[in-house]
Amino acid sequence: MENRKKLALNIFWTILYAIITLFLVLHHEIWADEAQVWLLSKNLSVFGLFEHLVQEGHPSFFYLLMMPFAKTGCSVFIMQIFCWLCACAAVFILLQFSPFSRFEKTSIILSSGFLYFFPVIARSYSMIPLLIFIAAILYKKQKEYPVFYAIILALIANTHIIMFMFSATLGGYFIYDNLIKEKQKNKKNIISAALVLLGLFAVILQLAATPFGKSCAIKYDLHNFVQNILSTFTQFFGFSFGASSAAMLMFLGGIFLTLLVYIFLKDKKLFSVALSGILFQLFIYITSYSLHIYGTKSFCALLIILFCFWQIEQGKYIKIILSIFFLMSTLYGLSFALSDVFNNYSSGKETAEYIRKNLPEDSVLIPIPEPYALSVMLYLPDRKFWSGTHSKYVNYMHWSCNAENNKSFVFDYRNVKEKNIYFIVSMPNPYIDKIFNGKIEVLFQSKPSIAEGESFRVIKYILNE
Repeated sequence: MENRKKLALNIFWTILYAIITLFLVLHHEIWADEAQVWLLSKNLSVFGLFEHLVQEGHPSFFYLLMMPFAKTGCSVFIMQIFCWLCACAAVFILLQFSPFSRFEKTSIILSSGFLYFFPVIARSYSMIPLLIFIAAILYKKQKEYPVFYAIILALIANTHIIMFMFSATLGGYFIYDNLIKEKQKNKKNIISAALVLLGLFAVILQLAATPFGKSCAIKYDLHNFVQNILSTFTQFFGFSFGASSAAMLMFLGGIFLTLLVYIFLKDKKLFSVALSGILFQLFIYITSYSLHIYGTKSFCALLIILFCFWQIEQGKYIKIILSIFFLMSTLYGLSFALSDVFNNYSSGKETAEYIRKNLPEDSVLIPIPEPYALSVMLYLPDRKFWSGTHSKYVNYMHWSCNAENNKSFVFDYRNVKEKNIYFIVSMPNPYIDKIFNGKIEVLFQSKPSIAEGESFRVIKYILNE
């Protein structure tokens, strides 16, 4: 009877969570990063996708899941619903199967990650809580369900590159404990070890060339190492907790280290899992993503912390510290949620509607700069977009930037044969008037957007007589 009551209550709270977050999803407007996933899945073949993702720096798992829906003409809303469902399933597993106290569970669900980032932003990150929570359940049952556990580890590694070392460390321990140490080789364990290795190898095979490629989006740079560390530290907590002052950043950093120390004192193996997983993430951020660490990224490190605390006995005070740590992000997540309801996350849809109603169907649209206009591109699938950087028509973002093709759009647009040429200019862009020498007519200006750089002006260039 008690178990049924618990199950019914947890189903109720999950449904309530689902309703609230679905309301946010329905008000969320697709922005550039989300649009790129859908556009790649729609316009590339499987082999073309593998070739392109070297530029993106992401494994293919999420893209392959979306590809059948994108290619059969489904709305991008399918991707949003999929990510929302993953977050809802993760919340149910947390409520029903985790060993955390009620206060801890509540604080985790109300954190900015679960209140907003994971259910609302439609990216591969949304799958990570669900997969990590399943792995947390299986961690102490890996001898009973080795194949299932191995599959989950392989999938986690293939959600995002930042989860690679977390999966690799757990996979390494699994292989050592269940295969190398065992004198009698169990067939299931051999298969499971092979699955783990195949999952890790798949990531390496897909992305090994990324650091050595010619992508403008991913640049591994150690020249500003100290500055990148400071930027990473600031954004790591800033984009999850809304922390802006140095004192708050230090306070949050202190709590984070306290949680790691507690894991170290309780279980050295789990500490090595947490340390390797988090340090690898920080390495990626510092060397490449130091300017773009949004809440979904940094919250993946907090999920690793949760995985470890799922396995160890917690004292009274550490439960309070862990709960307060997550609750400190609630107001920031709530502010994001309310902003998304009452404002444009991106102005891509609004800009696309203006273009559809007011510009000729044979118009050629030239985005400046190109990446920010991906949301406009998503909402205008039948219009032509010209890449000034690559001197060709495009239907998704090409990140390659060879010196030969990295020319100014001012010259390259002249290769377009159509007469109706318009520019979609990301704001703020104070240099646009200088570039065109004032020979422009601003036709439309969108409302401000939450996503940086995704408010737009539609501009007509006035050619010389």
